[in-house]
Amino acid sequence: MARGTVGCKSLSDALGGADELRERAAAEYGRLNALTRRVTTYVVIGTSAVALILCLAAIRNIVIAVPLVLLAALAHAIWVRWTWRGFTRQYVEGPHAASKRAAVDESVLRRICQEKVAPFLDQGVRSTPEGDTAFTLHRIDSWGRPVVVRIGHASLDVFRRLLGEAGVRVDGPQGSFRNFLTACALRLDEERVKQEVASASPAGADPVAAFVAAFGMDEAMTAFLQSHLNQLGEDADWTGLRAEMQRAKERLDVARLEHQLAQERRIARDGVTLEMVDAMHWRAFEHFVGMLFEADGYEYEKTRAVGDAGSDGILVRDGVRISYQSKLYSKSVTGKAVQEAVASKPMYGCQVAWVITNQSFTPDARRLAEANDVRLIDRDELGRLVDQFNQRAKSDSERSKLAELFVPAGDAAD
Repeated sequence: MARGTVGCKSLSDALGGADELRERAAAEYGRLNALTRRVTTYVVIGTSAVALILCLAAIRNIVIAVPLVLLAALAHAIWVRWTWRGFTRQYVEGPHAASKRAAVDESVLRRICQEKVAPFLDQGVRSTPEGDTAFTLHRIDSWGRPVVVRIGHASLDVFRRLLGEAGVRVDGPQGSFRNFLTACALRLDEERVKQEVASASPAGADPVAAFVAAFGMDEAMTAFLQSHLNQLGEDADWTGLRAEMQRAKERLDVARLEHQLAQERRIARDGVTLEMVDAMHWRAFEHFVGMLFEADGYEYEKTRAVGDAGSDGILVRDGVRISYQSKLYSKSVTGKAVQEAVASKPMYGCQVAWVITNQSFTPDARRLAEANDVRLIDRDELGRLVDQFNQRAKSDSERSKLAELFVPAGDAAD
């Protein structure tokens, strides 16, 4: 989950700097309140003491004491008005103007988050040395695990200029651009959670159970679930929600164990089938592909889930490093997957790129693969690899691990 102090309700507020001004306004309001009370107390006590002393000295001095008190009251009123007028200009009128500084529609900014900011943040995961960090975000990856995104000074400046050229004004108060990126990251993470929950269960399923199946009992991420339930009109208090999540986890653990044992018996009897592969979760498919080739004598290296640069895993044999893309689809794979595989090679020092799918490839994908010397493994070849895998002897732990991969995401709980 992206973490940061972002008090904005919109991306325009974050980019315009209104959220930053509001935070400063709260602190300044408290300071001025205390100062006003203190000065008022001093003025009242001071003028009262002077007036009393004058009157005690001589009753006729009352003609001096009364104007003195009135003059002090007038000076105090002018000071208060001047002080709070400055506050209003800076912290009331300021945020109103700042919220318009972005000069970009909110829907446009959401699109920019998806198309521009998301890949920029993913790039930051893998390419920024710690010493060059301008600021840091703590996010979640597609496995529900925390990942640190480091954004370098140079990268931040370049990206800021690119957004400016695209018509997004980023000349707000200091820090507003970083707050905009943080707000984008929060929205991207929330969308990722919704997608994972949707993929973990059929339509109409219990959203709490679906969330636990996808992300387990992670307390930090529970805020996303609470927000989602509130949007659905459910009153989700934190304590009650955590208790409901625990009950859902216990039910899912039982279902997971039962399904895993059934899968172990099925795999021991019939082996892995392509129909079982089709029903896998895409994350499990990435690891299953690695297991297929690991059993064939390759070394298998996992890549990070966020910012993987187009590689789902690395295979190594005879000194040759192979970057592969695995696509668990219900339709043909397009040329985009080939492009991602090719682009991933230099990032991991690989000489070869493969794309592996449970389906077929489009003509465009085949042309691109031939032009770039990328090996394509379609459903037919995958079936042959699975048959060879089934014929190899497996230990009890290997069968258990394999069965766990074939537990549907809706039956899994971390």
